[in-house]
Amino acid sequence: MRRGDNVGAVTQGKTAESQAFRKLKYWVWFQEHARPTDLQITLFWAGVIGFSGGLSSIAFRAATAEVHKLLTGSSAPGLVETFETLPPWGRLVVPAAGGLVAGLILYFGTRWRGRVTTSDYMEAVVLGDGKISARRTLAKSVSALFSIASGGSIGREGPLVQLASVIASSLGRLQKWSTPRLRLLVGCGAAAGIASAYNAPIAGAILVAEFVLVSMPMERLGPLIFSAVIAT
Repeated sequence: MRRGDNVGAVTQGKTAESQAFRKLKYWVWFQEHARPTDLQITLFWAGVIGFSGGLSSIAFRAATAEVHKLLTGSSAPGLVETFETLPPWGRLVVPAAGGLVAGLILYFGTRWRGRVTTSDYMEAVVLGDGKISARRTLAKSVSALFSIASGGSIGREGPLVQLASVIASSLGRLQKWSTPRLRLLVGCGAAAGIASAYNAPIAGAILVAEFVLVSMPMERLGPLIFSAVIAT
């Protein structure tokens, strides 16, 4: 009986070992196939950046409308319609006041320095490591907001591109991305900003690929287009 018990125990042990080995093999197979590739990770974050860039575009447009209403007291659908209803002195005072506020914000904002001083996304991608100063970018964007809201003849696309790019740069610094990936995803932010400004995702992606990243391989163009489409 003892010998039979020993044989049974050995058999059970081998069976348990075989089952454990089979489970381990399945787990390794699952890990190898379920683990996302670098391209999949990049596409995921490109989508997050595109969505965030679209939201920042909506927020900037809404804030511009509110500041415009505060400065002029009018809720007309456009700047031309608003200034047509203002008296002659108002057409002079409102742009002057908006320009004064914008200039003060820009003056004091650019003096507010942190560890990162670059606020231009092209400089950060082409010459730098992809890091953009959030403080200086926000100061420039708020300054542009007051200029636009008061009737200044500057485009909305500049601050939209800067906001989307600084979101990408900030995410990259939090996630501790490598420099090549950070540069690419800051480019995705720029493409998202252009797309949300003009509703032109393909043009925005190709523009960034050609003039900022200076190349258009699919591993770069794909994330740019994906981010721009999500933003649009």
